[in-house]
Amino acid sequence: MPFDINYIVAFLTDNADHVSALVKTNGWSCQPVLVPGGLDNPMVRQLGVYSADRLPNVFLLRRDGSIAWRASGLWYKDEYGFPWANYLGMKFQVEVCELEHAYRALENGDYKEAARVFAGPYLPWNPDRFGWRPARYHGKALALMGLKDWEAALESIDTAIEAQKLYHFSGWRRHKHAIHWRLDAATVTVEKPDDVLVELWATKVVILAALGRKADPAEMRRASAEPATTESASVYKSFHERLKNWRMNNKTQIGKP
Repeated sequence: MPFDINYIVAFLTDNADHVSALVKTNGWSCQPVLVPGGLDNPMVRQLGVYSADRLPNVFLLRRDGSIAWRASGLWYKDEYGFPWANYLGMKFQVEVCELEHAYRALENGDYKEAARVFAGPYLPWNPDRFGWRPARYHGKALALMGLKDWEAALESIDTAIEAQKLYHFSGWRRHKHAIHWRLDAATVTVEKPDDVLVELWATKVVILAALGRKADPAEMRRASAEPATTESASVYKSFHERLKNWRMNNKTQIGKP
């Protein structure tokens, strides 16, 4: 299960003995709490929980206590539907919440914390189903540049570049399991790079310069040229653009070509 996430299960009951038996019988490791009054508790009504439901009501809270995502009152025809739907929804929202936290740390100059969270203190189960790997390692590279850890920054930006190359993967013979994504990326030759790749290459040129190494001439040309294509608008592209703007505004801290 993800690190840095607290799991709390609220039971709409006053029967502590019953809850204790449930937790012990099922071997749950979560933190159980009782909701006095059950459905009559004002907080329950405020959250929009109007029945006990046949399935749990799930709430994902940000660090400041605000609700980032919720799934309430859902019913599925098969028992697999509920955990799968909540798995997908929560996985995506956890990625978003953590990236936002890491970006704020980057803005505040807390590069150590930014690098830690961009790296994923939570375990990325079924890695990168939603495409956050390029953005995570892009941000981690910038944080490591702020720390002047250039070798680690190079490793991170290379990972981001490899992951972004998957957007240019053609054909249908993708590996079945996400853990083999590098094998797919290794088969990609990018002839018309998108603007995200161009920014990742530009960042790599900065890192190589700091290490006293020469960048590949083709890579330097790509980093300095206008992109041949523009990646379609998405939450991923938007986050890359925020990272690019941060880099451009903080050249004195992280270096420039």
